[in-house]
Amino acid sequence: MCDKKSNLITILVLLFVSLFLLSGCTQQTEQKPSDHSSNQSSTFLNIPPDPDTPHIPEGTPHGWKANYTLIFFNDFELSPELGLDLSNGAELVSNAIDGKKSVKIENYQNIQTNPEQLPLSPDTYYIFEFDYKILKRGESGEFVTSNFIYPKGSNDNEDVIHLMPILSNAVEEGRFSTGGLTTNTFDEYFLKISSHPDTSILIDNIKIYRVDQVPITNPPDRWSKLDDLPFPRLGSYGGHSLYWATDAGGVAPSISEEEHVYQVEELEENLAFFDVVVGPIIDAQTYDTSFVKRLNEKNPNMVVLPYQVTYEPDSGVSRPPHSTVSAYFQFFDGLSEEWVVTDTSGSKVLDSSYSAIWKMDFSDNCPVVNGQTYTDYLIDYVTSNVAASGVWDGIFLDNLDAKINTLIKNHDNPSLFDYDINRNGKRDETPAEISEMIRPVTIELLQRLREIFGNNELIIGNNGWNPELCLASYINGYVFESWNTPWYASNLLQPNEGLWKRSLNDYFAAEENTRAPHLNILEATGHEGEIVMGDEEVNRDYLKPTEQDIKQHRFAMGTALLDDGFYEYDLYDMRSPPYWFDEYSVNGDGVAVEDREYKGYLGMPLGDAVELTSSSTLIWEESFDSGSLPSSLQGDGMVENQKLVMHNPDHTETALMQVTTKSDAIPFEPEKTYLIEFDWEILETLDYRFTASLTVAEGILGTYILPEVIDGESGSIHFPVTLNYGDDFRLNFLLNNGGKVAIDNIKIYEGRAGPWRRDFEHGFVLVNPLNREYTFSAEELVGDLDRTGIKRILGTQAPHVNNGELVNDSLTLQPFNAIILLADTI
Repeated sequence: MCDKKSNLITILVLLFVSLFLLSGCTQQTEQKPSDHSSNQSSTFLNIPPDPDTPHIPEGTPHGWKANYTLIFFNDFELSPELGLDLSNGAELVSNAIDGKKSVKIENYQNIQTNPEQLPLSPDTYYIFEFDYKILKRGESGEFVTSNFIYPKGSNDNEDVIHLMPILSNAVEEGRFSTGGLTTNTFDEYFLKISSHPDTSILIDNIKIYRVDQVPITNPPDRWSKLDDLPFPRLGSYGGHSLYWATDAGGVAPSISEEEHVYQVEELEENLAFFDVVVGPIIDAQTYDTSFVKRLNEKNPNMVVLPYQVTYEPDSGVSRPPHSTVSAYFQFFDGLSEEWVVTDTSGSKVLDSSYSAIWKMDFSDNCPVVNGQTYTDYLIDYVTSNVAASGVWDGIFLDNLDAKINTLIKNHDNPSLFDYDINRNGKRDETPAEISEMIRPVTIELLQRLREIFGNNELIIGNNGWNPELCLASYINGYVFESWNTPWYASNLLQPNEGLWKRSLNDYFAAEENTRAPHLNILEATGHEGEIVMGDEEVNRDYLKPTEQDIKQHRFAMGTALLDDGFYEYDLYDMRSPPYWFDEYSVNGDGVAVEDREYKGYLGMPLGDAVELTSSSTLIWEESFDSGSLPSSLQGDGMVENQKLVMHNPDHTETALMQVTTKSDAIPFEPEKTYLIEFDWEILETLDYRFTASLTVAEGILGTYILPEVIDGESGSIHFPVTLNYGDDFRLNFLLNNGGKVAIDNIKIYEGRAGPWRRDFEHGFVLVNPLNREYTFSAEELVGDLDRTGIKRILGTQAPHVNNGELVNDSLTLQPFNAIILLADTI
C-alpha cells in the first residue's frame, strides 16, 4: 500500500542498473574495430514512416495503445550481416540454433546494428528480440550478456542507454527480449549486445520492433472479456521488477545478494497465470519495454498496470547513471519541493516509516509552480508519460486516499499531529479536517483523469485491506492488499469473524459499484504481524508455503470465490514472487496441474453466494426509545433523538470514549455463535475510528471497525462472534479521539450466522468463517441444484484435503477454512 515499498523497489532497481553500468563501461573500453564488411541487401530491413496519428477532436476522451511495428529481422541465413556489425571477434558459426547459421559471442564480443543501414530514431521506444543458446555461463558475474543502446558517433559512456540483461541463471536455450526509450540528444542510435567475461552464447533470429503509440477512443475488445472469464479468477499485485524478483524479492534473508533463486523465465510463466497484474515498477516502461508484450504473448487476456503513488512520492530515488531513462525518476525530477507539506517549524512532514517519503500538498493552498499544482503535475505525468507510452493498460494508484493517510506521522495522535497544510505556521489542523479535505480532492483527481481517458484506460486503486468505496464509481477496481491480515490480528483471542465479515461486505460493495470491467484483486498474504521493510530482515525464507499458508490461502481463495474478483496469495507480501497453488488450475480429471490451460476449471457461477444461516433467537435489543441511557449500558454515552450518541468535541488531544454493556446484561452462553446488528451514523467527522467489539476478561473475541469517518456517512452492521473464551461477555463501543457517532437499533441473535456457498458450472465452494467447525450434511452438499458426482480436487500441497475422493456423505469444515469441490457439470 505504501511508498516504503516503492522506496525499496526503487533502490533495488537502481542497484540493478548500476551493476551492469559498470560492465558496460568495461565493454566500451575493450571494444575492437570490426573487421567485417557490410555488403548487405535491404531485403530484410524496412523502416516504415511513423504511422499517421488519428485526429482526436479536442476534449474527446481517449487512451493509447502500442503498435509493435517490425522494422528489422535477420536469421543469418541469406544476408548474415544485413544491418549488423560483428565486433571484437564475434563470428558466424554452423552449430546453429535455427537453420544453418547463428552468431557466437564470448568474452566482450559484440553484435550491434549498423546505424547507417538501420538508424534508430530519438525519443522512441524500441523492442529487441532474439533466440539464444548459452554455451558457457562464466564462473563469476550476474550476466551472460548486457544490452545497450548507443548514440551514433559518440564514444562517451555517459551517452549509453542500458537495457535488461540476460542473467547468468537464465534458461539454457530460449527467446529473450527487452527494449527501451532512446533519448532526444542525438539524431541516430544503434543496439549493441555484448557478452561478459568467460561466457559464450549463440544468438539467432534478431528482430527489432518500433513501438508506435496510437490514440484510441474505444476500449480494446479484450477488456470486455475480463468480466466473462471463468472461475477461479487470478490477479496479482506485486512490485514486479523481474530482475529484483529473481532473488525472492528480498524476503529470503538466507539468500545472498548475488544469488538468484528464480529464473526470469520461471517468474514470467508463473505471472502469466494471472489475468490482472498491477504494481510492476514503472521503470519497466523505459528499460525493459517488452515486459508487457512478453506477458501478453503468454496470456492474451492479461492487463498490466504499473505502480504510481498518489500523494506520497519517494524522494530517495537517484538519477540513473549514464543516459539510461528511468520513468520513475522522470516523475521525481519534475517535482517541486514547494509542493511538499511541512510542519509548523517548516520541516517536511515525516512518514511514519520512511523519512524519504514526501507528503504532497493536495489542497487549494498548494503553490502553482510552472503553471501547475501538484495534482496538475500528477495528472500530466500519468497522461503524457505513462498512458501515452501505449505500453500499459492503464494506471495503478497506490494510497488512493479518501480520508487521512495512516502513514502520516502522528495521524492517530491529535496532541502531536503537526501538518501545516494551510501554511499559516499554526498547529491548527486536525486529522478529521484532513479527512474532510482529501476526499473531494481525490474525487476531483479521478474525475479529471476520466475526463481525459473516458473508459479507454483502466484505473485501479489501493488503500490496504479497506478500500475507499466512495471512489468506486471512478475506478475499475481496488487491490485489497493483505486482505486477510486483519482476520488474524494478534491482539484477539481468536480469528476475527467481525473483520472477515467487514472484508466480505467491502468486497461485495466494490464489485457492485466499480465500473466495468470490474477488476478487484483480493491479495491474501502470509506474513505474520507487522510487515518488515527497509534494512530489517524477515524472520524466515518465504520461498515455499507452510501448512498454515496453505490453510490461510484456501480460506482466502474460498472467500474470493463468493463474488467475481481476482485472487492471489503472496507468501509474504506484495514483494513475493508469484506462487502456484493446487486450487489455481485443475484438469478435466480433477487433478491439480500447474498448467494455464486448466485455469477457470469451475466455469461460470450459477448464482450469487448464499449464507447457510441457522435458525435464530433474538436474545437482546435496544432502540433507546426511553430517551435516556438504559440501565444495561454504562460509560461515555448519552441518548439524543432516541439514539446512543458518543461525542468528543476535542480534536486536539488523544482520548478514548467507551460505552459497554454491564456484566450479565446480555444472556450470552459460552461456545455459541451470535450475530450482532446495529445502525450507525457519523454526526461529526472522526479523527481516527469507531469500533464495536465483544470482550471477555481475557481479551477481545471479535471486532468490527466502521468503514467510514466522514460526517454524514451512515449504514448498518451485522457481524458474527463465537464465544470460545471466558464467561463475562460484554459488548463495547469505542470512539478513538475526536468526533461524534450515533448508534441505534442494536440487536443480538443467537444463531443467524453460518457458512457460505457458491455454485459454479463444474463445482462449488464452501466457506466456514466461524470459530467453530461446521458439518455439512449430505443434503446440504447436494444443495438446491441437486449436485451430483461431488468430489475433492486431487492435489499435492494438502493431501488430507485435496485427496481426489468422492464426497458421498457429510463433510466437516474446520473453523476459518474453505474447500473447493468438483461436481458434474450443470
